[in-house]
Amino acid sequence: VTPLWIERTIILGTRQEPDFFSPHPAMLFSGVVATACDLSKSDNEVMAAGVSSLGGQWRYALTRDVTHLFALGTGSLKYRTAMHFKDAAENEVPLPIKILVPHW
Repeated sequence: VTPLWIERTIILGTRQEPDFFSPHPAMLFSGVVATACDLSKSDNEVMAAGVSSLGGQWRYALTRDVTHLFALGTGSLKYRTAMHFKDAAENEVPLPIKILVPHW
């Protein structure tokens, strides 16, 4: 496993599945848990397949373990929720999430 496995296990407070934290160079998205908003169903499926085939995980909902959000714009509920928890207040746990455009 990679050192990210330990970090994510500590941040999330639960043991992460080691299979998704591979040091193998072909597993480009190892340690990535992604979701998307504002995409068509077929684009969402393509993104999910691509991330999964390169060692990452895909969620259809914005869950606590998501590390990357692919967004086309700023108007969706997922985007607003991610931004809220990215810069969480003192009494909330911040979730480090990267927001990217799908063609990244």
